[in-house]
Amino acid sequence: LPVNFECETRLDDLDTGLIDFLHRAGLRTITFGVESMDPMTLKKVGRRPIPPDHQRAIIAHCGEKGIATQGFYVLGFLTDTAESIRATIEYSIDLDSTAALFKILTPYPGTPLHKHMKPLITETDFEKFDGYTPTFKHPNLSHEELRYLLASAYAKFYIRPSWGLN
Repeated sequence: LPVNFECETRLDDLDTGLIDFLHRAGLRTITFGVESMDPMTLKKVGRRPIPPDHQRAIIAHCGEKGIATQGFYVLGFLTDTAESIRATIEYSIDLDSTAALFKILTPYPGTPLHKHMKPLITETDFEKFDGYTPTFKHPNLSHEELRYLLASAYAKFYIRPSWGLN
């Protein structure tokens, strides 16, 4: 049947054989979380780091198959600095996925992160817990710096000749 679909997964759950099989079944887009390029940051928030070589290999294989790839990145982990966020932005460009989605760390109400970060939360309007609005006092960055780095991430990823040509 001529059915196309997309999936959201972890890149370490994929290998080239599985991608080939899913492509034959109609897979045309994969979305995945990278979140941060810093393995220590990922471990501190309970995420398993994925080796960069594996990430690059899977994204390259998807490109060869014509499967679009979209990476998710989180800016503003409590251990982040402007330099670590810039490194994550550069890493997103280096991975060369088809698209990227950047968001500011958001302690959504009702989540363990919200409970953990409660003393730092500065926002009371739940509508502003949208991933684009700073909602807590970051230990290293102001709200303005977080917004600037978020805008910079989108500009650097999408306003470059190699992205436009692809």
